[in-house]
Amino acid sequence: MTKSCSIVTIVAGALFLASPAAHAFLGFPPQREVLARASVDTDTATSLAVGWYFGSAAMVAFGAIALAAFLACEMNPHFLGFIAMGALLGVGSFGARSIAAEADRPSGR
Repeated sequence: MTKSCSIVTIVAGALFLASPAAHAFLGFPPQREVLARASVDTDTATSLAVGWYFGSAAMVAFGAIALAAFLACEMNPHFLGFIAMGALLGVGSFGARSIAAEADRPSGR
């Protein structure tokens, strides 16, 4: 692989990993304000937040897999399998933690 192609791929992978941070930390706070002004139910706002942050985690997983795919081409191909499984387990545990946190929260009903 040429050096310029390697640089472009690494930059793209870095952007794939930086974009979810902006999505999570800069995108949802304004949405939370809009929801508060619209007097949206707390359960609905919380559900939207879980989905929003889960989307950010999925974006991180995709970025990690894309970057790992590049690294796997340069290194051992089994490395990609370990990265993909780690990303999938990480995203899965994020969802499980969200469900567990929701189950522990008093419903107020």
